[in-house]
Amino acid sequence: VAYVVEVQWADTPRHLFRRLLAETISATTDRIVLDAGQCSGDGGQRLMGELVAFGIDAPGNSAVVTYDAMLTTPNGVAIARQRFTASTPIGARIEAGTIGGPLNASANKVAADVAAWVAAVKG
Repeated sequence: VAYVVEVQWADTPRHLFRRLLAETISATTDRIVLDAGQCSGDGGQRLMGELVAFGIDAPGNSAVVTYDAMLTTPNGVAIARQRFTASTPIGARIEAGTIGGPLNASANKVAADVAAWVAAVKG
């Protein structure tokens, strides 16, 4: 884990990634994405997951995003599980001006991979 001086999040990484994932799935698949508060009945399949890593790997000089995904039925029965990870090299130095692009690229790659997986899983 690397601490980068003069960097702060606009929101928590978990919330930022959740929004990115919802936008990516909506834009690239035929799936409708709803928040828990937007549906009262059977919402169909549910994507649940844990953001395992969202940050900088100093020894590897890279931005890393890892997400453990689980697609379930409305009753909570697991249909499929998969881990998605992406790592993007950072320039010569880890500093405020060099980490945003690689971290964004890793997050976008994981979100795209999850969206493709969700579209492909039948259940």
